[in-house]
Amino acid sequence: MDRRSSALGARPATTANLSRKDGYGPIAEALRDLARPTGPSADELQQWLESEDLMSAGEVVGRARGAESVVVRQLMRDVWNGVFEVLTLEEVSGRPSAMVVPNEAIFHEDDHDFVLQRVRQGERVILRRLRVRVGDHDEDTGVTAIEEPTDRLTPGAEVHRAERTERFFIDLYGKLGSFHDDLERAPKTLQDVRTLLYWAAVMLDAPLCQGNVKARAAAAFTQAKAYHDTARRQLLEGRTVDAVRRLQEAMRRISTAAAEIARSCAEGQIDINVTPPNLPVSPEDKAAINGGEVEARP
Repeated sequence: MDRRSSALGARPATTANLSRKDGYGPIAEALRDLARPTGPSADELQQWLESEDLMSAGEVVGRARGAESVVVRQLMRDVWNGVFEVLTLEEVSGRPSAMVVPNEAIFHEDDHDFVLQRVRQGERVILRRLRVRVGDHDEDTGVTAIEEPTDRLTPGAEVHRAERTERFFIDLYGKLGSFHDDLERAPKTLQDVRTLLYWAAVMLDAPLCQGNVKARAAAAFTQAKAYHDTARRQLLEGRTVDAVRRLQEAMRRISTAAAEIARSCAEGQIDINVTPPNLPVSPEDKAAINGGEVEARP
């Protein structure tokens, strides 16, 4: 599909243009979603974690590399638990107008005082850098008074102890965040399906794929992409090995059918045997992807 799309004049950059005005904008969105992961691979992440002496977190990532199906929520929870076997979080205490933190949680870099807050956003966590004004230090309790002018920092917030550089924490959250995104966007068990759908989308923009035939081929692709998204959600929720195998095989058949339709359009066929929304999907494949039972036929 890759080589043939080039020979037929299709170009991924053209298909991926989000500002296109030809009515096929959703295809550009789909192509971006189906593109290769952008974060570190599991192997690269494991090596980086271990190089930073976060051995338990690296072991978690290493064990996940061979898994058929990974529940992303649990995997990321285990990775962060491994991180916090080494690193320490502190809690902001006091009241909004008189907050205090352990002195070890205040970073002093580039003549600025700041804290690095760990913020949860749904299933993800991000790092927030907040400038603070440092007040009195209590030698008995080890806490220091701080003010945060924007009121984004509140009592109960979690902040990192300044035991590594700011650069380290930025890299840590960046790498784990993009790894998390890739796990959700591009499950390993759908890698071949995702690649085939990617080139099917590119085929839709070959010069010979035009008119009503293109509209029907694009509709078939959109239906296959919707099945892909459903399969991805099912994998994220966790499935048995047998269920994952059935889902994977079903998606391979569906993506192959969509790719063949797109290729036929790109080759200039003026008649293809598909009318929306009749991409050939068996009841068994629907059940495998949707996680239900095969519909009984009357």
